[in-house]
Amino acid sequence: MNIAIFTESYRPTVNGVSTSIGSLENALRAQGHRIFVFAPAFPDAPRREAHLFRFPSWISPFERNYPLAIPFAKGFSACFDSLGIDIVHTHSPFTLGGAGQRAALKRNLPVVSTIHTLYHSYTHYVPFVPAPLSRWFITRWVSRYYRRCDALIAPSTPVARLWRQFGVSTPIEVIPTGIPPIPARSRAESRVRFAIPESARVLIYVGRLAQEKNLDLLLEAFASVVARFPESCLLLVGSGPSAEQYKARANSMGLKDCIRFAGFMPREEVGFAYAASDLFVFPSDTDTQALVICEAMAAGLPSVAVDAFGPSEVVRNGVTGFLAPKNVAVFTDKIIEILDSPALHRRMSQAACLEAARYTPEAYAARVMALYQSALRARRSGEPLTLPEQEPRMSAPNEKC
Repeated sequence: MNIAIFTESYRPTVNGVSTSIGSLENALRAQGHRIFVFAPAFPDAPRREAHLFRFPSWISPFERNYPLAIPFAKGFSACFDSLGIDIVHTHSPFTLGGAGQRAALKRNLPVVSTIHTLYHSYTHYVPFVPAPLSRWFITRWVSRYYRRCDALIAPSTPVARLWRQFGVSTPIEVIPTGIPPIPARSRAESRVRFAIPESARVLIYVGRLAQEKNLDLLLEAFASVVARFPESCLLLVGSGPSAEQYKARANSMGLKDCIRFAGFMPREEVGFAYAASDLFVFPSDTDTQALVICEAMAAGLPSVAVDAFGPSEVVRNGVTGFLAPKNVAVFTDKIIEILDSPALHRRMSQAACLEAARYTPEAYAARVMALYQSALRARRSGEPLTLPEQEPRMSAPNEKC
């Protein structure tokens, strides 16, 4: 099958969207399919690459790692027509998602779109417009876009349920992203790398340092953890617009010596951070799946996460970690409960490792391909697309971790 992927986020940008696309792209190519990616131009990316068309883009001074694509490019239509595309898969409802949808509808091709982001939760990035108005406009815009697709992919059931509540009747299939393996690293070497004592209890967060990730809750919880376990350390891996704000907050709370701001780390290096850690902590309540929790589980780390959207389905409460409400005291208690019990930690670590084996790129690609084929059949026959009810988890766990 010839598949066109339209995305606002693509390498060299590293985030959940680009990770998901890379996982799908590589697995589908391994199955013999031809994948063509349409993405924004990026200053550090080659202009010409096989199977990749880059649209002109504008670099915002506020978010230099997220170029804004201009969805009109000389030669695009001729290029698209020359590829013999069977299906279009978009990964955002905005500029390039719109370009992909228009190209598909013009040629009577099916459109599948993945719901990666709860855009209405990011209105704090829209300047000069009241948040309620921004939320209303974004929800209306995105809902209209999704209604014009043949099928939608949601990484978790709560996300599918939310868009149903917004009035989107397009068929939605829940398909969690499969996670490519991260190289395992030595714990001792990793602790030395981050200057963390071997005796320390280490919490780790991986992700953007941004307002929507709710990191204030994590800092407050960690302050209580330090009071209980003075040698505790918090490892924050990632960058973002609020990095300096959180560094200042940590200093004002007297946590400067207990927190390591590791900054952005390439994916092949993140294994050092996981190997140095004992427990994954995730306070965000806006993530559609939280791929980093799956990565942490693959490294054998239990998790404590806010009970919302993606994490509510990825973390098996009481088995691979704990889900907690958006409450500092409860979040703290769950962290301390795991750190205070080696037997509980060991049991959850083993369960997490087994659970992670469900999220493979191969299983992910197989389910996406089945959806592509259903969308193609429905489009060609003129019959409505119907999807069976399916279990969100994608495969049986391996027997060995």
